[in-house]
This record gives sequence, C-alpha cells and structure tokens, in this order.
Amino acid sequence: MPSPSTKNYHSLQYADDTVLIELLHGDEPSSLQQASESFMNWFANNNLIIHVGKTKEMVFSNLGFTPSCDDMILNDVHVDKVENFKYLGTILDSELNFKMNTDHDAEKARRIFIMKHH
Repeated sequence: MPSPSTKNYHSLQYADDTVLIELLHGDEPSSLQQASESFMNWFANNNLIIHVGKTKEMVFSNLGFTPSCDDMILNDVHVDKVENFKYLGTILDSELNFKMNTDHDAEKARRIFIMKHH
C-alpha cells in the first residue's frame, strides 16, 4: 500500500474495503485528491480494480459547520459526497452523532421482538 505523504493521513483496510482518512487543522488545504490518486495508482499497478461508482466521500467536522472541499475525481468520475454511509454495519454520519445508527438498530430490534412474539 502506498504510504501517505503527510502525517495527516490514515488508511484502513478490511477485506476488500479501503478507507482514507485525512485530519485537517483550521483552514489547512486538503490533499485527499492526491492521496486518492496515489492509492488508485498502487491498486492499478497491483492488478486490483477500484469500483469508482461505489466510492464515496464524506466530510466529518466538529466545527459546527461542514468545511467546503473540492469535488473529488477518480478516473475522470466525480465521487459522490454523502452525509451518511454504512461501513462495516455501522451508519456513520457527517456529525458523528450516531443518531441514524441508533434509530436503525432500535427499529431492527423492534422488528425482531415483534417476530418472536407473534
């Protein structure tokens, strides 16, 4: 795997999923596009294919607002920016409050309870 060019990057791999995380401070510019391209090149050089259509971008912020970020483009395809995403069974949202995940799990538990008691 490519090693990030800055200490602001982390990559997580689980099975066939890869997550790139960039930590920015203040008004520091993002270099996620370049890091993503580096990963894309590494995958291509190792005969691995990235399904860009399944690739998502999500911005987390504890600033009370979501900072603006340039659109990410991989292989000439715009990457969708999302407000929430299910990753390894957990619904993450851009504010990291886990309300959507909790609501989803509560509804699932309610359905199981009803099925077992009917």
